[in-house]
Amino acid sequence: MDETTVNDDRERDEFVDALDLIGKPTDPVLQRLTEVASQLWQAPTALVSVVNVSHQHFTAKVGMEADCTDREHAFCAHAIRQDDIFLIKDATQDPRFANNPLVTGAPGIRFYAGAPIRVRGYKIGTLCIIDTTPRPQVEPHLIQSLIGLASVAAAHITTYFVPRQSQQHRLDTVERMMNVGSWSFDTLSGESSWSSRLFALMERDPAAGPLTRAELIMAVHPEDRGLLLDHLNRYSQTAGTGSSVTLRVTLPSVGYQRFELIAQSSVGANPAGLLLEGLFRRV
Repeated sequence: MDETTVNDDRERDEFVDALDLIGKPTDPVLQRLTEVASQLWQAPTALVSVVNVSHQHFTAKVGMEADCTDREHAFCAHAIRQDDIFLIKDATQDPRFANNPLVTGAPGIRFYAGAPIRVRGYKIGTLCIIDTTPRPQVEPHLIQSLIGLASVAAAHITTYFVPRQSQQHRLDTVERMMNVGSWSFDTLSGESSWSSRLFALMERDPAAGPLTRAELIMAVHPEDRGLLLDHLNRYSQTAGTGSSVTLRVTLPSVGYQRFELIAQSSVGANPAGLLLEGLFRRV
């Protein structure tokens, strides 16, 4: 995989994380499109699958109990690499999938057809059909119907989900260019928020949520934990206080890396608490 592909993948994953789709109640329009696809194909399973850095998430589904699966085993992770429909007529006969646990075990996938959902130039996932029986022949009008339904899903997502995140996406672009990630914490409500870029910098799955205070302390090099605690105490007591510190933080892929933690405090939405905000910058 060349550097251009890696960068494109990173931008796509960050765009997906910026959408307001994953972990939300099922959208009725996407659910109806999924039901129509299942009916047209007379298939037991149809899904709107959104693929992020580590999982495929089923934002609308027919005939599937799970809400997500690992991206490593996802057929849809292959489908988003295609410009056209991705078709597997018998997964047991395809060397890419014959040993896939979704084939050898539940749900016993044999047939798969996935049409990419393109939003703002990014293939964020698919509208896909799954069957437990191979299909040696597929009628062309069914393929065209799936492509058409996927384009309707893309238009709906663009209209109702992207605008909510357009400002956030611009922020993500700036953060990526500056190699920083932003965060905030409300001391009264305990609500914590990370930007998608910070999740990427910290190599953390957004589905796991931001690090807790205890997790952050444990991620910092033991020799730097005193610096971190002093830093936290300086800006978390009084509004209008700022602080910065350089720490070694462990990352899953490479071990300890140096980060500059910049923070400031202000009065929160409730004056009884403080809003803590800041940046992590890899140095």
